[in-house]
This record gives sequence, C-alpha cells and structure tokens, in this order.
Amino acid sequence: MTALTPLITYKCNVCCAATTFSCSRCRAAWYCCDDHMGKDWAYHRHVCNPAQPLIPSTLPAPDSQIGSAASFSALILPLDEDRPRIIKVECLAETQSSGPCLWSPITRPHVGGMRQPASIIVTHGVGGAPLRFPLHVFYRTDVSDNEPPVNRSIFRLTSGGRSKHIWRGNVVALKFSGTRRQGYTDITMNDLSSLVAYFLH
Repeated sequence: MTALTPLITYKCNVCCAATTFSCSRCRAAWYCCDDHMGKDWAYHRHVCNPAQPLIPSTLPAPDSQIGSAASFSALILPLDEDRPRIIKVECLAETQSSGPCLWSPITRPHVGGMRQPASIIVTHGVGGAPLRFPLHVFYRTDVSDNEPPVNRSIFRLTSGGRSKHIWRGNVVALKFSGTRRQGYTDITMNDLSSLVAYFLH
C-alpha cells in the first residue's frame, strides 16, 4: 500500500472511509488499511494493471516537437446504449529525435471518471488467433459496485452478461497500426468480434 498526497481525498473501496493510501501496483484503488486491501483483492486483482507514468520518465530532446495531434476512429461501448458505435478520439503526438513518435490518446472525455482511464492491450481475437493489429481498450477505474450501472452494450454483446468481468461505465477501444504498437489506425465494426472474444474469455 502506497501513501499518496492527492488533491482530493479518496474513499476506501471497502468501507468508504476517507483515505490517502492506494494500491501500490495500479494506484487506482484506495484503501484505509491493509486488511481492507486484502478483503478487496479477490475482485481487484482482475482489474489491477501497473500504473503508467503520466509524463515521460526522461525529458525529450530539445529538437523534438510536442503538441501535434491526429484523430483516429475508435469504438465506444456506451454504458447506457444497446449498441457500440464509432467515434473520433484525439491523440497527441510527441515527435522524438530518433524513432517513431509517442502517441497519447485522450480518452477520458469519452470514458468519464475522475481519474485517467486504465487500459488493456488485446493481442488475440476469435479462437485465440493473434491479432495483426492489437486493440487498446480503455475503461474506468473509479467505479463502485452500484455506480455507474453495468455496461449495457457489453452485457448485450456477451449474450446477457456472460463476460468474465463486470464492466461498468463507458469502454473505448482504439486499434494499433501494427504489432509493434507504435501508432494507431482507424478501427471498424469488423474489429468488434475480437473485442467480444476478449470480454468472454
């Protein structure tokens, strides 16, 4: 458990007491004591992903260009709609002095929540076949058991909630332009079957 000094006080995932201690691995779940962290682990271990730094660990070279942007088609699975749809997601690019640029999708306006969305990379599709273009799935981490409700789109796509995980809030998926995951390309509805396979398995 790691003590942080957030701008606002968060509530324990178990008892809702005010706390400043978060899961040291993902920094997205909050607990008032080690005992409550242990009680929540059976659920939390399914969504606990290592936290990504919000800024690069090293400063970019002086000749790099920061601030260029592009938008890519993404798939949103709305929490309160029956069907997914295509949206545009803005991605900021940081051009480096050598190698490809670094892309940072701005998904929080679409996913919602008070914190930066967490993400998962889906590398296999239907039947476990490797994906030539992996999918980058963004989801909320600051949800409780009763707010917001279960994602209706995923519930219907998985034949009435046969998903291995209860998804809450909006879920957004982008598509990488290759297996090296250095950039994005437009996603289409044809990629939906790989997402459903991930939700089910």
